[in-house]
Amino acid sequence: MCCKADQGSSGMLIVQTGSSNFCRTSPVQFYTVCCSTELGASHWLTQNVVMELAVLIAAGLRDYIDLGVIVAILLLNATVGWYQEKQAADVVASLKGDIAMRATVVRQGQESEIKARELVPGDIVNLLPSSPPPL
Repeated sequence: MCCKADQGSSGMLIVQTGSSNFCRTSPVQFYTVCCSTELGASHWLTQNVVMELAVLIAAGLRDYIDLGVIVAILLLNATVGWYQEKQAADVVASLKGDIAMRATVVRQGQESEIKARELVPGDIVNLLPSSPPPL
């Protein structure tokens, strides 16, 4: 493997290592929202666990009206949560698209500006105090 990338070997390195995936985001999956344990979700998770226990109790008591209402509330809550997460992910993707994802690198002793996804191992990235790091 090269320790310094140049114009000729950078294409080969991109083929070998793949393009940088800093800009890629995965879609929000429905089950991810339902099973989320991220920070800030602890209250929501506790509330759902209590509601699920209520479903079990209602089923044990054979109170089918309460069972149906609680299940409907849980499904509505999961659907709304998924939709909000999807909207938030779309906004983040839109904002990332607006940012110029470019990097100033040194290859073969010359500075050049390239797309961040074209970064390869061995590139020397020039970071200025006023410029953000390549994403």
